[in-house]
Amino acid sequence: MRLLLKIVAGVLLLLVLCCAGIVIHANLAIARTETRSPAEGASGRMLTIAGHQWHVLTNGDLGGDPTGAPILLIHGFAVAGAETFQPWASTELRGRSLILPDLLGYGHSQRIPTAGPWYSLKSYSDGLAALLDQLGVAQVDLVGHSNGGTVAAQFALDHPGRVRRIVFIDAGIYVEPSGGERIIQLPLGIGRAVAWHAFGGGPWSINALACERRGCHWGELAKVANTTDGLRAMMRSHRDYTGPQALVDRMPRLRAPALVIWGANDTITPLSHGQRLARETRARLVVVAGAAHMPHLQAAGEVGRQVRGFLQPSGGD
Repeated sequence: MRLLLKIVAGVLLLLVLCCAGIVIHANLAIARTETRSPAEGASGRMLTIAGHQWHVLTNGDLGGDPTGAPILLIHGFAVAGAETFQPWASTELRGRSLILPDLLGYGHSQRIPTAGPWYSLKSYSDGLAALLDQLGVAQVDLVGHSNGGTVAAQFALDHPGRVRRIVFIDAGIYVEPSGGERIIQLPLGIGRAVAWHAFGGGPWSINALACERRGCHWGELAKVANTTDGLRAMMRSHRDYTGPQALVDRMPRLRAPALVIWGANDTITPLSHGQRLARETRARLVVVAGAAHMPHLQAAGEVGRQVRGFLQPSGGD
């Protein structure tokens, strides 16, 4: 029995040492790699909004869109921000004027390493309105993916006169907080290590895995200073400052004509969420067979055709 206890204790000690090594390595990597300025390599404009720096890409003449309004595309929870949307939009929405902002904390926009109202849905919504003011744009068609769909809904409800039509792609409106959000808040560098490996610059993060398949350079934007702490602050702010249930309660009040596009195999935001969203917004639901959480990348042509058709001046009402 004593021998067995010694073996168990030895195994446990080894596991603890391995975990400690992983945590230490991740925190050292964060300190070593997250040194870039947000604006480094930015190809768009840097705008000051509510005292913070936002980056925005624009394509085409914003005042001369053939339909009378440019398309504002809002990305999801991804370090690369608008770069996750830009290649698809430039190809599939060509001929339209495009506005692709990096929301605060993403892409080439400023990272804030502490939780606060600046990461709330209301702040994002008002920030987008201020961004449009600086660009001289009064009204837009709106496309939001994942968490960007949540921000898009908030914007459309807060500023209804500025939204002509809205497309939701696998929107995260009904996603409830998970235990993972609490894990990345753990002290002693543990939460930072988990966030870095899951969402930031870690070798097995969603950025690294996505770019391994697509040959993109999203991982470079995970090297912006305060990226990991900014992601942790966003998730903490979502719980403490955003009040997501308030948005859920408001969804039936959305008045802009809406289209809901959903990947049939989405496990992050299940199809049942899309069905509920379509029902509450009186929208048409398009289910993309074989696609998961990013149907605009997994079925680019089909999703592009649906979005283009809906956003025509005479279509979608």
